[in-house]
Amino acid sequence: MAKLLLICIILFPYIAYSQMLSVDELMNLAKRKPSGISEYLVPKSWTLFKTDNSYSDDKSLLYQESVTWGQRIEEYTDKAEAWVTYSKKINIGDSDFQLGRDKMGYKITLKYNFFSSAYYSKIKEQIKIKKLKLLQDEVIDDGIIQSYDFGGYYIALFTGPGSYAVFITKKEVIKD
Repeated sequence: MAKLLLICIILFPYIAYSQMLSVDELMNLAKRKPSGISEYLVPKSWTLFKTDNSYSDDKSLLYQESVTWGQRIEEYTDKAEAWVTYSKKINIGDSDFQLGRDKMGYKITLKYNFFSSAYYSKIKEQIKIKKLKLLQDEVIDDGIIQSYDFGGYYIALFTGPGSYAVFITKKEVIKD
């Protein structure tokens, strides 16, 4: 029995972090469409939580679609250990966007929310190892955002009270 307990104690950190996503995995997911993201996450015990298509009267946003997956979602509270959200936004404010064009410009963002400071430290370590260039380090109302340049993408890390997030956005506007 003592051997089993010792094995569990040794393996717990690996099991606990095995479902967490690395920077490389997030970059890979950011390049996929929602169906491809789902194909990757669902076998890793993530659950499709909700989808949304919405139009806005806000002058800065014309249309948004989003898909959210949760990791270990509590049935009655809608709380989870982590969330991944894919969003595609068509913004009127984009310089390349013009009404009436057959090919509209849009931006895709992948957001990864989690609540573990230990895992946040692992993400920071991965960014440090990759030697990503820090573009911005800013204090906002709800926390701190650090933005990095990662090839054709921006990675932003958010730290807030008890919550952390990684945002990955393609640099240029994508054309259909």
